[in-house]
Formats: sequence, structure tokens, C-alpha cells
Amino acid sequence: AAPAVARTVADFAKRAGFAKKAGKAKKANFATNAGRLDGLDSTAFSLTTHTHDLRYQVKYARTVVVSPVGTAAQNGAVLLGAVNSITNASEANRFLLKIEPGVYDLGAIPLQMRPFLDIEGSGELATTITGVGGFDKAEGSTLHGASNAELRFLTVKNTGGAGLAFSIAIFANAAALRMTHVTAEATGNGAGQAYGLYNEASSPGLIETTLAASGATTNVGLGNTATGGSFTVTVDRSKISGNTNTIMNESEFTTLVGVSQLSGGPVAGGGIKKCAGVYDQEYTTLGDTCV
Repeated sequence: AAPAVARTVADFAKRAGFAKKAGKAKKANFATNAGRLDGLDSTAFSLTTHTHDLRYQVKYARTVVVSPVGTAAQNGAVLLGAVNSITNASEANRFLLKIEPGVYDLGAIPLQMRPFLDIEGSGELATTITGVGGFDKAEGSTLHGASNAELRFLTVKNTGGAGLAFSIAIFANAAALRMTHVTAEATGNGAGQAYGLYNEASSPGLIETTLAASGATTNVGLGNTATGGSFTVTVDRSKISGNTNTIMNESEFTTLVGVSQLSGGPVAGGGIKKCAGVYDQEYTTLGDTCV
């Protein structure tokens, strides 16, 4: 039965002219039509003016992306190099430094922020910048703030060290730094003083930020100090902890804390300290003077 069916199909094809047409197809110049698909020339599938920048994502102009390259120390070196490479940031030419998930260990070299350059991590649990303590405030801090710049979505740690004077996560000296979704943690490990944020003669703004200090002889979440002038610090929807003082305020400062938690030691010092909707580690509401 199979041979009979085959003959029948062959006869039908012959009568329909398929064999004749197939013969003509064999004579076609396939070299000429090698660039064709389904009868269409390949130019029908791409523009003669085709460029990837027009069809796909355009390269960033003012965003620098930092990615982990190896060890935490190697990552830290890349991060420092990326910040130092941006030398033309200005009010009319703002930049963003975007840090991918990873641990970036700066060692004993603090990261100095720049005005008009925002630094953004990939989340407080994903991006960590860490450093060690030192013998003065600037040297003993992991990151130095800058005015007209925001730090957001990352964790900054300082691991201190036995016999060192300071363990400071973030140091702001005459720098009105804005911090959003930042964890700043100083774990003194035997240092003399630990600060989540050491704020010197500046007016930072903290939004949904955690400041924590522990492991030193003196532990202060937020320390505000100046030798003159008038400064205002705002803290909103944040957490501040330090078993010596949550906030230490000098007379030059007005510190305003709203809907936040102060855990550990008391708010102390001079100046103006005003709290609204603030509570301690036991979720006991504090008064409008933060006590």
C-alpha cells in the first residue's frame, strides 16, 4: 500500500507542475538572493540610519554607577576613585553616584562627599560603606558630608578600634547634608567616643534615618557642636540610639524631632530641643522638650 500511495503523490505533483517549478527554483541565482528572507531584502529589517542610542537606552550623562569588583577593600578603592573623578558638579550640572549592592571598605580613608553630587545606594540592607576609627574627628569617620547633596538608601558603618579617640559613621563639618533612608552606625570597639552623626556647625536634615552608637566609652547617636552661629537640625520619622545620649545639643542649635524614636540615654545639652510625636525604646511618649 505504501508504494502505491507514494506513486499517487508523485503523479499528483507532476500533474500540478510542482516538479517543473522546483526545477526552475534550482536555476535561481541564490548568490544574488543570499541576503533575502521570505522574499524580502535584509534592509527591510533594519533602518539605514539605525543607531543603538536611538532604539535603546541612551548612555547616562550625569550618573556614575559603582559596582563591586572583588574584595570589600577593592570595592572601597573603586568607590573613592569614582567620587574623586567627578570634578565638575555644580548647581547647573548636578550628578548622581549610584552604588550597586555590596560592601565597600574604605579602611582609614574617609569618603568626602561633594556639593551637587548625590550618593545613592541600593538599599540599607544591600549597600554598606565601612571604615575604621581614628585619633581626630575627621580621621575617625567613615564619610564626610557636603552641603547641597543628599545621601540615601545605604548603610554607613565605622568599626572604631581599641585605643582610638573616635568612631564616627558620618561627620558633617559646615555641611548641611540631607540624609534619607540612611543607617549610620558607629560600633566603637573600645574607642573613646562613638557617634552615629557628629554634626559640627551645620544644619542637616534627616528623614527616615537611623543613627546608632555603641561600644565606646561615650556613645552618642547625634552630636551637635559649634563655637558660634545659629543652626537648625531637623529629624523626621527616624531612630536615634546611644546609651550615653541619644542627642547631645550645644547652645547654638535648635533641634526639631518629629515622629521618631530616641532609644538609650537622654537628650542633653543646651539650645532648643523640641519633640513632636516622639517616643523612647519602651514606646513611652516623650514631652515636647524631648524628655
